[in-house]
Amino acid sequence: MKAYLISLFFLVQVTMSQHIGRAIGRVLDNSVQNPIPYAIVQVVGDTVRTIESDSLGFYEIKDIPVGSYKLEATSEGYKKASIPIVVEQSITTKNNIYLEEDITKLATVTLYSEQDNPYKVTSSYSFDAKDFAKSSTSFGDPSRLVQTLPGVAAASDGSNQIAVRGNSPFNNNWYLEGIEIPNPNHFGGYGSSGGFISVFNENTLEKFDFYLGAYPAMYGNSNSSVFDMKLRAGNIRKREHNVRVSPLGIYGATEGYFKKGRRSSYLVNGRIFDLYFFKKWGLVPTKDISIPAFNDFSYKISVPNKNDKLEINLFGFGAANSLQMLYTNKIETRRNQISCNNLNLNYRYSQKLRFSSTFQFSYLKNKIETRNEMMDTVQTDEKILRNHTYIHFKKNSRLHFRIGAMLAFKYSNILYLWGRQRDTDRNKWINIYRHEYVKALISEPYFNGSYRCSESTKIIFGVHTLNISLNDQFTLEPRLGISSKINNKYEIALSSGLYSKLPSFYVYKVSGDTLPSTRSLQIVNSHTFNIDTSFQIKSEVFYQYLWNAYLYNSYFRRNGTMLNQADQDFYLSYSDVGNMTIGHNYGLDLSVQKKFKPNIVINFAGAFYRSQYKDNNKIWRNTAFDNKFTASLQASKEFLKNKSYGFKSFIFSMKMLYFGGFYTIPIDYSESLKYGETMYNPNTLFTQKLPNYFRLDLGCQISYSRKNIKHELRFDVQNTTNRKNVLKQYYDTQSRSIRNIYQLPIIPVISYTAYF
Repeated sequence: MKAYLISLFFLVQVTMSQHIGRAIGRVLDNSVQNPIPYAIVQVVGDTVRTIESDSLGFYEIKDIPVGSYKLEATSEGYKKASIPIVVEQSITTKNNIYLEEDITKLATVTLYSEQDNPYKVTSSYSFDAKDFAKSSTSFGDPSRLVQTLPGVAAASDGSNQIAVRGNSPFNNNWYLEGIEIPNPNHFGGYGSSGGFISVFNENTLEKFDFYLGAYPAMYGNSNSSVFDMKLRAGNIRKREHNVRVSPLGIYGATEGYFKKGRRSSYLVNGRIFDLYFFKKWGLVPTKDISIPAFNDFSYKISVPNKNDKLEINLFGFGAANSLQMLYTNKIETRRNQISCNNLNLNYRYSQKLRFSSTFQFSYLKNKIETRNEMMDTVQTDEKILRNHTYIHFKKNSRLHFRIGAMLAFKYSNILYLWGRQRDTDRNKWINIYRHEYVKALISEPYFNGSYRCSESTKIIFGVHTLNISLNDQFTLEPRLGISSKINNKYEIALSSGLYSKLPSFYVYKVSGDTLPSTRSLQIVNSHTFNIDTSFQIKSEVFYQYLWNAYLYNSYFRRNGTMLNQADQDFYLSYSDVGNMTIGHNYGLDLSVQKKFKPNIVINFAGAFYRSQYKDNNKIWRNTAFDNKFTASLQASKEFLKNKSYGFKSFIFSMKMLYFGGFYTIPIDYSESLKYGETMYNPNTLFTQKLPNYFRLDLGCQISYSRKNIKHELRFDVQNTTNRKNVLKQYYDTQSRSIRNIYQLPIIPVISYTAYF
């Protein structure tokens, strides 16, 4: 018996000793993004592991007991940086860590290494893959993750479109690896910035930055928010894979090296979702229901040369989706396709100078077919050739700048219903279609600089220009920001600049190619209070003045403006687009973050704001997105346990959203009763406010990691209280009354992922 117990003891010890993992990544300069050779990298916790990065900044720390740690990096002349990590035995922990140069080279200062964009000043937030797990019902979607930020309102439960600080979702813009990309969301409308779900998820993104406004000069073509996403490079030490099954589709991803010992890597992710077989087997009704189907892929391939001077990156994404709306008297089918492929050449001339050039080809196709008595079709085809080239130069530890230009050639072919006429020979009505062909060259040269006056004060300066060949217009957009740490607990910052947004090519065409871009002046003043290392309060006062916002001339839209629309429709005629007008948005943001031990994080965000414009009668009106206020509360708790048979983690998350209702057009009851359909009063545009929106989401994630596989089970409940939030209203011909259409009810979503 004694021998048996001794054997069992040694067996347990051997089993526990196998619970080790590894951490890999790269140490980079946060300004020029060049590698920092021979940096000291440590994993600090109950145990400490130390290693030196190689001549190209790569590090690999092996044999780390599983658990939670801080990953720290130091190098001569740089500030120490630290990020929290979790080491597991079945998958490799992958993190790049960014160091900021110390201009004093005297004191040791520790930073949290999320500021890899040195041009941030105000209204910016950074997220990485770990943040998705701690946010219920984010579904790995960047647009859904940012819905808890101050001043951000979700357009609807069935869409990830967001209105930021009272701006139309049309004004948002997307960047990938520093280059502008088409809308990367499924079921996105023409000219929209959102859709049902994003092509990207936490398995493909290393991080992304989100700007609420007043962003630096390297970004353009937006009067509102900007997403800047960075794809994760594949594992250069080990080939890894994962498979996910969820109501949002079946995912598959693979990553690794091409040849062992080399630094070339790949990362490919794909998803399939189709209800065809469910419909065929009778599991889905065939009347009065939407039948969606979609699939997508994303990828990144990195190929550096031997001395890492030149790195070639291939990255991009593609998506196809269809949605069939079944009604008793008609069938509406929507189809979308998108393909965006990029080739990047990244050349490191020296530690102070880097050159980057990205070539892009994108193709977008949108088609809407409505079948009732006749077949109505609207279709858009757009091809884009784009290049983004820039030089990033660091003169010294105080001054660095970036000079670049983005060039885009766009060709659009738009087919839409122009009218109907009677065919007397066949005694029937026929549709008359019209083609609009639009092509143009868009150029966006820019200059962005950063000067650190001291360790506590920096100035961001730059200028962005936007030029389009359709009407030879030229916009000059100077931008300036300054931030200063008054002491260890208080920081103040101010950003200001000019911005602009181009309308869709179709709107250009119907206006006679004369429309200028809609422009804005933005000013943001922020105050950050760091009560201690675990408690932060941040407030921002913002003001936005808009001009060249165009109005409608037609009777039913004569008091309307594109500031009220989430996308840019193509049901306009040549007489619909009219005068220019002005608008303004202003308000106050507040965010509070508190971290409790162990592993509890609570975030509160709120905003009060107004969003208005002048109509044709010079009367100030509410925009559709003048919610007046937003409020959110997000909390997460993480449990980590290291057992003899494996490593377990449990994350519980809660998200509460509460914001004012959107403005809508009141239904004219007497006219609706007269004509037997929903009729609106054009003289009362956006004077009716929908009820306030409230939603409570809950989520939990359980992970179990063994030596060669990690199991992850996630359960989310959207709209836990089953609140009936009003989406819109319509006139019901049967009851002869005005009725509400509600947003989504309580929806449980469960998913399983295997990493191996």
